[in-house]
Amino acid sequence: MTILEACVEVLKTADRPMNTRELLDAINERKLYAFKAKDPMKVISSAIRNNLKTGQPPRISEVDKGRFAAV
Repeated sequence: MTILEACVEVLKTADRPMNTRELLDAINERKLYAFKAKDPMKVISSAIRNNLKTGQPPRISEVDKGRFAAV
C-alpha cells in the first residue's frame, strides 16, 4: 500500500475532513503504512499535493486549507 492509498483508505471511513496530523495518527493506529521518513507529515502532505497537481483524477480533495477528504 502506498502513502496515498493509506490516506484515501482513512479518509473514506472518516466522518469528517482531516489534516495531515490526524491522517498520520489514523494511518499509524490502523498500521496501514510503515513510515521511515524523519517527518512523515511532510511525506503525507507531499503525496496529497502531488495527487492534486497531476492530470489524473484526484483521489483526495482539499475541502479547506489543510483539511482533506476522499473524492
